[in-house]
Amino acid sequence: MLASRRQVKEMNKKTSASHRKSRFSKQRTPDANPLNYGGQVLAALIGASYKFNSFSFGLEGGLPAYQNLNGLQMNNGWQDTSGFQAMF
Repeated sequence: MLASRRQVKEMNKKTSASHRKSRFSKQRTPDANPLNYGGQVLAALIGASYKFNSFSFGLEGGLPAYQNLNGLQMNNGWQDTSGFQAMF
């Protein structure tokens, strides 16, 4: 199949534009920047556990007391943990 000069120019424009777009988007993603990771978090937690025969149950919950996160990160909210253990 033969293409005219105009068609070749149009194909080259489309190819170079898509190449620029993909190269630009790879450089600008926030998760590619190592400065957007880490930080300091201090959480205030309270918990309780209960033992019944050979079984143990536990609950824990709390809120962040201090947060200093690096870069573009969402702040932490409340957290909870529960557990069950069977001893043989």
